[in-house]
Amino acid sequence: MKLNIEDAKKLVRVKGEFCKGSYIEFSEAALSAIENNSLIVKLKVHGKGRPRKLFSAYVGATSGELNISTGGNDQTVKFGDGSKGHYVLRMTGNSSVLIGENTTSNGTTIYTHDTGFSCGKDCMFSSEVLIQTSDQHGIVDLTTGDIINQDYSEVTLGDHVWLGRRSTLVSGVKIASGSIAGTASVVSGVIPENVVVVGSPARIVRTNVTWSREKLSRDEYSLSFFS
Repeated sequence: MKLNIEDAKKLVRVKGEFCKGSYIEFSEAALSAIENNSLIVKLKVHGKGRPRKLFSAYVGATSGELNISTGGNDQTVKFGDGSKGHYVLRMTGNSSVLIGENTTSNGTTIYTHDTGFSCGKDCMFSSEVLIQTSDQHGIVDLTTGDIINQDYSEVTLGDHVWLGRRSTLVSGVKIASGSIAGTASVVSGVIPENVVVVGSPARIVRTNVTWSREKLSRDEYSLSFFS
């Protein structure tokens, strides 16, 4: 079901004014979850000025709480079918967020500014995970007076990536499929597939591994990594 934001107010909690072209689309499973109070969706416009231009979202999530705060133009959000969990999105500028199918979160905050975040299928995010595609404030060079932290880059994850509790991903991170970021890791740069990284800054401590949602057995996605 595809609804403009005004009509969607009967299903989601909306604060602020969106332009008439903005819309949100729901899967049948998401509509059922909202009706059963197992899924809560909140939309908010932050900042001052005119109504935001063309915000669009697709919600295929089946449980959890999705808090989406928009402060820019031409922004897109997608929660893939079967995704679950708790998310806080704070988006400014021309930004996008894509959460893959069957991805779960116990508490993830994502900041975007003129950039994006995307992850593949069956990722798993623990609690207090922070994903930051840009700095929120400027760093000033006292010699030149220039703002030196203006290099904003998308953060991308492959399929079946596990982010441990309190892990942080900074601008430009790319984590390939099957990899794991350990508790409190601060991840930067490019991480290859099927490795474990830990520490601050995160470093590879194990290769040729993946993970399973089941503690004592291999699940469907982990089995897919065996040749």
